[in-house]
Amino acid sequence: MKFYYHPQSPACQPVWMVLKELGIEYEAIELNLWSGNVDKDELFSVNPYGKVPALKDGNICLGESRAVSIYLCSKYEAADKDKPLYPKDVDSIARINMELFADLDSIVAVQKYLNIGAVFSGKAKGPCNEHFPEVKKHIDHMEKVLSNQSYLAGDHLTILDFCKLNLLGMLDMAGYTEWVEYPKIVEWRDRMSKLSYYEECHAAGFKANRQIYTAGNAKYDELEKNRDTKN
Repeated sequence: MKFYYHPQSPACQPVWMVLKELGIEYEAIELNLWSGNVDKDELFSVNPYGKVPALKDGNICLGESRAVSIYLCSKYEAADKDKPLYPKDVDSIARINMELFADLDSIVAVQKYLNIGAVFSGKAKGPCNEHFPEVKKHIDHMEKVLSNQSYLAGDHLTILDFCKLNLLGMLDMAGYTEWVEYPKIVEWRDRMSKLSYYEECHAAGFKANRQIYTAGNAKYDELEKNRDTKN
C-alpha cells in the first residue's frame, strides 16, 4: 500500500490517523505540491484530481480523505470490533456519513474566515471577522453534540473525530483562543491529544501552518508599510 500525502495538509491527516489507529502497514510518499518538484503523472495515475491524500492499495487507487478513510476501515477493520472507527450497520453508517459530509461545510467556512489563500501568499490579511459567525455555528454544534457523549459519533473514537480536528487546527492558525464557552470541546480535544500519533499526524503540521499564516500576515503588513512610505 502506498500513501501519498503531505504532513501539513489537513485533508491528509484523517487518513494518516486511520492508518496509524488500525496498524496498517504502508509506504509513506511525501509530496510537496507547492514546490513544483512532484511527479504529477504518478500522482494523477493514483488520484485523477491530482491532489493528496491519494492511496494505492493493490489495484485500488483512491483520493479524497473521507472516501479513503471509509475504504480503509471497511476493508481492514475487524468486522466484530466492539468500537469500530467506522460502523458496520446501515443506520449508523447513514448517521456518520451525514456528519462527515456536513463537516465539509465547516472547512469552507473556516477557510473563508482565515482568508487562507491570500494570507499564505502575503496578498491580504486574516482572519476576516465578518466570516466568524458561520464558523461559530459549527463549533456551537460540536459543543452541543459533545454535551451528551464523549466523541462526535457516540461513546468511542471514529473517523469523524479525526476529520473534526481540522476545524480546531485551522482556528489555531487564526490565533483563536476563546474556548471558555466550549468546555466539552476542550475536554474532547484533550482526549484526542492523548492518542500516540496525535502530535505526528496532526499537531506538528498545524504548528507549521500557523507559522506560514503568521508570516503571510507579516509580509502583507510590510507591503502596506512600504506603500505608505512611498505615498
